[in-house]
Amino acid sequence: MIAEWRRRKFGERVIYLCPTKQLVNQVVEQASDQYGLALTAFTGKKSEYSAADRAAYRQTERVAVTTYSSLFNSNPFFKDADLILIDDAHAAENYIAKIPAPDGWDRQGIGRRFFIFPALSLGDDEAARLRLDLMRLGGRSLVEVPSDRERSKIEAIVTSELGFPTFNAGDIEESKKPFTDAPKAVAIVANRYDGIDFPKRMWQADYAGAYQTALDVLELLNNNDLRGYRALWQYLAGSAALLAAADGDPGLGPKGRLHLQRCKETVGGTLPWLAALARYQGVEAPQSAPGEISLAKQVERFEEKLISLGVESDSKFNALEIRIREGLASSKAPQFEEAQKLLGELIGLRAGKIEGDATPDPWWSHERPWRHEYSA
Repeated sequence: MIAEWRRRKFGERVIYLCPTKQLVNQVVEQASDQYGLALTAFTGKKSEYSAADRAAYRQTERVAVTTYSSLFNSNPFFKDADLILIDDAHAAENYIAKIPAPDGWDRQGIGRRFFIFPALSLGDDEAARLRLDLMRLGGRSLVEVPSDRERSKIEAIVTSELGFPTFNAGDIEESKKPFTDAPKAVAIVANRYDGIDFPKRMWQADYAGAYQTALDVLELLNNNDLRGYRALWQYLAGSAALLAAADGDPGLGPKGRLHLQRCKETVGGTLPWLAALARYQGVEAPQSAPGEISLAKQVERFEEKLISLGVESDSKFNALEIRIREGLASSKAPQFEEAQKLLGELIGLRAGKIEGDATPDPWWSHERPWRHEYSA
């Protein structure tokens, strides 16, 4: 409504941003069905936008609804918007980090929410029965699960026990109308809420388990566009590890401080309290040997390197391995030295080569304060 009013009142070019194509289509559909507003959805490649839709936006005849990635890229179509409205901003914080928040945003609520965790007090069979009873009582339900395997399992139970139609994410990507029009239905969406086990484990004081859950989430956040979200999970992982260390698992103390340090490095100087927290030792925390801290950092870099090479395919890793092997077998100094540097980086060490006359061979180095340098 705000977007349409601004367009009509001031003749502004207005865009409304959503995190996904599915939500873009839903916004356009609801604006038409519920408010009689004619908005235009812009999804897919810029080259595929129709000439009529382009003209309608540029001539301020229509509000454009599109995704964050359609605006925040190196060459967007929407370069000259007068007004940008942001939907579900927390889902795309890395795209909008440079947009200043309005005064008073931190005093606004998001409405009331009611959460229950049946597994905290019920057995598996009792919890499953409760879910079915709630689905039957509510008519329409949304179930978020961590995997397609879990989705298929719940889908089979709903079909056999309730006989309700079920919808997956693909079924409602273009429009959720088939789901919302059904008086009794269950939408089962996989991979929409990674980390759901984290608050449960923290609630149960299973801090080591919560730490492992945070590591599982961090493994998935390997795209640079998700660095803000990764910083959040570095903080959660560090907090869980420090709590686990205080609870009798001192080996997690250095790991906790390492995660907090990486969180601090990601957010820069915007959160000064993180620096002190990253140095926190705990009242009775034993001092870790310098080598233990250095090794933990090496392992962390090794994990990050493997993640950057891809967790779904071995192609990038295999290509790097071939490059290293061929370089080490080469009789030419540039190829041989580059392979040494790549190998050091692969195993989590700092590696480099200073070019110049009489400079040393490529070097590998641990972190300070426990530092060894290796030169081939």
